[in-house]
Amino acid sequence: MTSTGFFAQVSDTVKENKTAIQNLIIVLLVFSGEEFFEVAIFKCPCDPVRREFYSWMFIVGPAITLYVLGVLVNNKTWRIVTGCCKASNGCVEFCKPRKVCSGGCFGLFEVSFRALVGSFAWLVLAFMNSIFYACAVSNSLCQEGQDSPQLNESDKALSQSIGWVLLVGSSLLLLVLLLLWRMCSSYTYEQRRYAKLYAEVERQKFLEKAQVDAGKRADETLEMFFSQEDLKIEDRDGWKKACKAWSNISLVGSKYMADCGYTTLHEWAILQRTGKGDIENPDGDASDQSEKFTTVQY
Repeated sequence: MTSTGFFAQVSDTVKENKTAIQNLIIVLLVFSGEEFFEVAIFKCPCDPVRREFYSWMFIVGPAITLYVLGVLVNNKTWRIVTGCCKASNGCVEFCKPRKVCSGGCFGLFEVSFRALVGSFAWLVLAFMNSIFYACAVSNSLCQEGQDSPQLNESDKALSQSIGWVLLVGSSLLLLVLLLLWRMCSSYTYEQRRYAKLYAEVERQKFLEKAQVDAGKRADETLEMFFSQEDLKIEDRDGWKKACKAWSNISLVGSKYMADCGYTTLHEWAILQRTGKGDIENPDGDASDQSEKFTTVQY
């Protein structure tokens, strides 16, 4: 096998097992983080009251944080929730299944399930490490000259047992869920591979077409704006007209909320084509622009 063929085979394998490889990377990062917490940060306090809260925060806190980060970094989260409140029937339409369990609520469940990988990995490693749990349940007192209490070996053994239960239980549950998911799938194995390939090609083609179309429309809008007579400054009154023309498309220090265009310039062009005049006063009446813009400092 040539080097080109080998790398092509490796690339195909990575693409087919993308999710599994991502989960493996997450577990390795969590393992590294757990080792760092144990060595560089965690110190079991002598005060029994502080000890319990402090130790449980090291067990539960990172798990919750990893779950939240897993939801936030998943692009599917934002594909599902963005604009859902403006759907025709609001949340009802959002949660309504489309065909076979592909509604918004099921999508959020899938996102949440994927985000649990990092959290479960942390919990398993934290209990396997045994120091966090043993410190949380320890009733030992610090000896004179010691900064930390002597931890009970039986507490460490119980912590590792809990870790094994979590690992085995989550593995079996994951196996059952994956088997049920694949068994109930409407695709065969080869059809599923083709569907993934099609989705990837479609995404790439969409971005290419969108870039061409957006460039064309942006050129038309910019040509329309810069061809205005108001931008031809010849005297003091011309300067005022030019400032007003720039003001119509300017929004400094704020984030534009789309009304009838993607940007303020795009909206201006649409209103000009439909004969409704400036953005600031499209209907000929004085209007409060606070309804169309929300201040979000950059």
